[in-house]
Amino acid sequence: MSTTGPFVRAALLADDVRTEVTGKHIIIGTYGSDIGVPQFPAGLRFRLILVIEFGDHKKYELKVRLLGPSGDEFAKFDAELEVEKPRTTQVIPTIGFAIPFSSEGSFRVECFEEGEWKSVGIWNVAKADIPVPQLGA
Repeated sequence: MSTTGPFVRAALLADDVRTEVTGKHIIIGTYGSDIGVPQFPAGLRFRLILVIEFGDHKKYELKVRLLGPSGDEFAKFDAELEVEKPRTTQVIPTIGFAIPFSSEGSFRVECFEEGEWKSVGIWNVAKADIPVPQLGA
């Protein structure tokens, strides 16, 4: 394990995350790298979950940005993190966000590590044969 950090080892997208009183996370509706939608335009909402490896320190600065289909930054957040036990790997639920898609495309999550932005996840959104619920049916 690194002695500096933090290093984001994985990024997950889900519909929701709930945290029990014990600290255990319940991740609901996880997504793989390909996300199907029944039609465009499509407005998608997600929760971002990061798996982070911490080093020898107890305090860290985390910088995360989300890049939309055109490559433009549509969300960014900075957080000060403090860990009780150094040299651990932890699951950190973060922000919820919405992203509109007018057509097929992709978006990615990047974290600032060792002086540069590094991609930690890319998701592709495409039309898929998913039944659209009909009201009153």
